[in-house]
Amino acid sequence: MPKKKLVIIGNTKNCDIGSALLESEIYDIVGGIIDPKESESTQQIHRAFLKENNIAELEWETLLAQKPDMAIIITYSKVIPKKYLEALPILNIHGGLLPKYKGSNCSCWAILNGEKEVGYTLHKIDEGLDTGPIYHRFVVPISAEQKFGDVHAKIRKQVCDKIKGLVEDILLDKLKPQSQDGEPYIYTTPLRKEDGKIKWTDTSDYIYNLYRVFGAPYGSGIYFSYKDKVYEATKISKVPNIIQYIGACGGVVNVKNHSVWVKTGDTLISIDEIKKDDQLFAPSSIFKIGNRLS
Repeated sequence: MPKKKLVIIGNTKNCDIGSALLESEIYDIVGGIIDPKESESTQQIHRAFLKENNIAELEWETLLAQKPDMAIIITYSKVIPKKYLEALPILNIHGGLLPKYKGSNCSCWAILNGEKEVGYTLHKIDEGLDTGPIYHRFVVPISAEQKFGDVHAKIRKQVCDKIKGLVEDILLDKLKPQSQDGEPYIYTTPLRKEDGKIKWTDTSDYIYNLYRVFGAPYGSGIYFSYKDKVYEATKISKVPNIIQYIGACGGVVNVKNHSVWVKTGDTLISIDEIKKDDQLFAPSSIFKIGNRLS
C-alpha cells in the first residue's frame, strides 16, 4: 500500500512535535508551511528543520498541488481559509482541553479557574473556533501547589509520545472523532505580561493561581508597586488558618521571618521573595507593617 501524504502547518520553537511526526511507515511528510507571524529567528529554525528532513517548504497556494491526504497544525496563528478545509482534513493540536476550554492560553486560564487537569487536544478543524470533533485529549493532572511550568513539559512529552500513532490511526480510519456539539464551553483570550499585575482586591486563591501561571520559569512574572517602584514577587505562598475578613487590601499586616503578609480581597497572601533590578531581596528588608502596596 502506498504511503499517505501528510503536510505539517507551523511548528514549535524547538521542533519537538514536528520531530515526533517523522519516520512513519504509514505516511510521508511531503511539505511544511511556516507561520509568517513568527519572528524571523523562529522562522529560520523552522526552515532549517524542513531542510534537514528533506521536507518541501510550501505556501498555501502550493499546498494542494502536493495532493496531501491530511494536514496537521502544530502551532499556527492565522485562520485557515475555508477552501482548504473543504479540500482535505486538517487536524489541530489545541493548547487546552476541549470541549470546555476554547481560545488562547487555555491551560493557563484553566489554572486561574482552579482546574485540577490541564493539557492539549487533537481535533479536526472546522469553520468554527476550536469547535471541530475531538480525536484525543492529552490530559495531565496538576496539584494546587504546582505551577504551569512544572507540568508543561509533561504535556509536551505526552503529545510527542502519542502524536505519530494517533495520526497514523486517523489516516487508516482506525480512530473516529467525537463531536463537541451540546457540550458546555468557554472562550479565553491571550494572556499578556500586564495580566501578571497583582490586584490586591482579588482573592488569595486567584493571586496564588496568578503566580502559578506567570511565575518562572514559564511565565513573565507577577508584579506590584510601592512608592512608584515596581517589584516582582518571585515567591509567594498561602497563609494557613486565616478566616475571610474585611481589611485594607494591599496593606502589609505582618512580618514573619523574611516574608511579609499582605491583605487581599478575602484573606492574606505571603510574599516570600521579591526582585528589583535583577536583584533578589527578602520582602521584610523593604516593607514594614502598615505599608500599602499598590
